[in-house]
Amino acid sequence: MKYLKILSFVIFLFIIGHLFTEYTSLLSIILIPYCLLILIEYALFVRKK
Repeated sequence: MKYLKILSFVIFLFIIGHLFTEYTSLLSIILIPYCLLILIEYALFVRKK
C-alpha cells in the first residue's frame, strides 16, 4: 500500500512538473517539500521492514 502511495506522489509530481515548466521558482517551491515527504515516508517504510 505504501508503494502505491509513493508511486501516486511521483506521478503527481511529474504532472505538476509538466504543467509548470515555465514557472521554475513555483516548481521548486512545490517539488522540494513533496520530495522530502516522499524520502521521509520511504525511509520509514524501509525501516519498518
